[in-house]
Amino acid sequence: MTSSNTILRNFFALSGAQIVSMAAGFLTTIVLARALGPETYGVLGFGVAFISYFGLFVNMGVETYAMRDVARDQSAMSDTIGAVLPLRTGLAVGLFAVLYWVSISLDQSDRVKTVLLIQGIGLFATAISVEFAFQGVQRMGVIGCGCVKTP
Repeated sequence: MTSSNTILRNFFALSGAQIVSMAAGFLTTIVLARALGPETYGVLGFGVAFISYFGLFVNMGVETYAMRDVARDQSAMSDTIGAVLPLRTGLAVGLFAVLYWVSISLDQSDRVKTVLLIQGIGLFATAISVEFAFQGVQRMGVIGCGCVKTP
């Protein structure tokens, strides 16, 4: 397969996945906002914003370097994955501990603290994601179909 065909195929796979993801996000936002009400939905929004900062530290740019290594030497993909997953999982464990300490220290209701901790579990989903390997071998269709997509 030529390079232009690969690029075109990957473009359509990721574009289609992005459109579906945006439409699903739009619909779930409407349903959640109506079902939860403004106050509870605000707590959920606060939790998402708060946890997003922790999610940045789980990745720490490692995914970019791992993707480059996989693209450079596909035969070493399992070694790269074997190095990245424990590192990010360890970061997620440490950050979840920090999140726990921060959440119990916050001057917020127990509901807000519980929401933060539940959403903090998503740090582990980010940690075990192997999307970088599929990006490195230019298999965007696998990512686009959601086979390895983490929440």
